[in-house]
Amino acid sequence: MKRRDIRVPITALNLAGITFTRHRVHGYITILSDDENAPLPQLVNRACNKLKLLARQQHYDTWSGRVLQGESLRGVPLGDMAPRQANCPWQRHPHRFSTQVRSFAQDCQSSNINCAYNLALWKAGRSKACTWCHAPTESTFHVLNHCEKRLHLYKARHDAAHAQLDDHLRKHFKGIARILKDESPGFSSLRPDNIVEYYNNSRCIIMDVKIPFPNVGFVAKTHDANVGKYMQIKKKYEKKYTEVLLLTIIIPSVGPNIKFSHLQLQQAGFASPESIKILREMSGAAAIANFQLATTMPAGGAAYTPKPPNQPEILPTTPPSEPPPPPEIPFGVDEIVSRLRVSPPSPSFLAPTREEV
Repeated sequence: MKRRDIRVPITALNLAGITFTRHRVHGYITILSDDENAPLPQLVNRACNKLKLLARQQHYDTWSGRVLQGESLRGVPLGDMAPRQANCPWQRHPHRFSTQVRSFAQDCQSSNINCAYNLALWKAGRSKACTWCHAPTESTFHVLNHCEKRLHLYKARHDAAHAQLDDHLRKHFKGIARILKDESPGFSSLRPDNIVEYYNNSRCIIMDVKIPFPNVGFVAKTHDANVGKYMQIKKKYEKKYTEVLLLTIIIPSVGPNIKFSHLQLQQAGFASPESIKILREMSGAAAIANFQLATTMPAGGAAYTPKPPNQPEILPTTPPSEPPPPPEIPFGVDEIVSRLRVSPPSPSFLAPTREEV
């Protein structure tokens, strides 16, 4: 068997961050140790198998990172989704949304928006901190639901989705019940989004709209917190009405709707087609508000500076941080070749050697 000069693939591996050492080096991946005594073809097979394992591990770590920042694709299992007619209206009815809104909704589902966390992954040296509230990490989860400086935008998104539900409630219960919107019942300072009081005192429905990020287990957490919040009001109404319902209409801030909200609307008295229409309109309103939320600059914040009179607009820039120095390679290519017991290379760097084993 003829042996060829392996300095080229070893150099390529070193440039990719892979080294042949007995111990781990910061910034490098250990593929083969220098004390492995085996023929060269077996060493190559071992290196290839370890590279495959590393690729799988990197893929797993990538998805794990997305779960930590609130990966929407795993937050709603397939069996917990609402009927398909109610899901993702920007896909089923694209003519009702602008191209920017549709594109942003798709990017939110895959966590690929231009937030600081993703920009730091795509370009080394960038900061992951939020330019609004200076949180250490600005992920999709942070932008859509957990930024302290965007609370007024979250309220605007909630009000847009709630307006769709309120319109359907007033049409459906016209002449049957009295609809209270954002009003206190008098004996409590809490204000549910809607209270439906039947004129014959037979039924009362307390409804509240929530738009959480679809993390794992978000449905139970959101509903339990809402029940605990309005339980005092429910107990007070039970003294007057025969039946009192406390319903939570959950609209995920990104991704498809859930079956739980579809069933809650049916408990309120809506038929299945009307419940689907309500969820579709509320989800569409939330998607449009998300795009407006992402394109709004912080008032007086560090990310935007108003331009002076009669001067061109100037956006502040932050100097990029210097990349860390590359780690030192434990030994050179020639020593790697000698440790693998390869014959000396030919004068030409790319030419194969003619020596036989």
